[in-house]
Amino acid sequence: MAEVLRLPKGFKASSLEVGVRYEGRLDVGLIASDPPAAAAACFTENAIKAAPVRIGIERFLEKMGQVELSALIVNSGNANACTGRQGLESTQLILDALSSALGVSGDQVLMSSTGVIGEPLPHEKIIRAIPGLVDGLSEEGLLGVAQAILTTDTREKVVSRKIAMERGEATMVGIAKGAGMIAPKMAALHATMLAFILTDASVEHETLQKLLSMAVDASFNRITVDGDTSTNDTVFLLANGASGTAPLDMASGPDLERFKEALFGVSKELARMIVRDGEGATKVVEIVVRGGWSLEEVRDCAVAIANS
Repeated sequence: MAEVLRLPKGFKASSLEVGVRYEGRLDVGLIASDPPAAAAACFTENAIKAAPVRIGIERFLEKMGQVELSALIVNSGNANACTGRQGLESTQLILDALSSALGVSGDQVLMSSTGVIGEPLPHEKIIRAIPGLVDGLSEEGLLGVAQAILTTDTREKVVSRKIAMERGEATMVGIAKGAGMIAPKMAALHATMLAFILTDASVEHETLQKLLSMAVDASFNRITVDGDTSTNDTVFLLANGASGTAPLDMASGPDLERFKEALFGVSKELARMIVRDGEGATKVVEIVVRGGWSLEEVRDCAVAIANS
């Protein structure tokens, strides 16, 4: 019997077939945390950003990085990109309905989208599905979300780690999707590639963002499938502290190093999975450049070779 994928403590997830673009497949997922989780994020640096990305960036700027999230909702089939004011309004209507259904503050929910660019998001379909998503929340629901976020991917991408700490054990689980338009260039507050990393460790906000930015730079920002940077690329890292392990900050010593090792490991493995399942890909090539004057120089060289 296959092992059931369990979420870190305090997290639940659900997914549904909503018909955003196609019938007969999961296409909307919900991830919820109780207690609310400290959140970090890296968003696409593409000049054209999808509506959910624009709202996410604005939220992190408004909160000066001190974002707490109770839920993330994500859809596939429609990127809600190049949709103007209508796209922003559609995203906000969904977030308003979600926060109301969960009974949480509106600033504790965010959204990601992936799929076709330039078409209006059928937000009514997603809003109608929210009660069912909330009712279906389960500690075993993450695999469904990993399937719901897929577009031209051929398989879900899931990685899990246990983190042994001085005051117990924490869990970290990550899911991702990729396929086409994969050449992420993401920065804090500023990747189609989506990744959601969840942990029940307790991590101070600034430390969480620093670690995620470092992990993204060492993993997702170092892969390419077709050289195109998406309008929707996003990585979220949520830490809710439900494990009861000691809170982490940049001075936490061995526990911080263990957490960092797990985060980098999850990020790199998800990035490798994205490349292996790239749209039309039959081979995976790893490019190693040595002897440059700086990290930026060798990275630029590797990217030029990879996209040539």
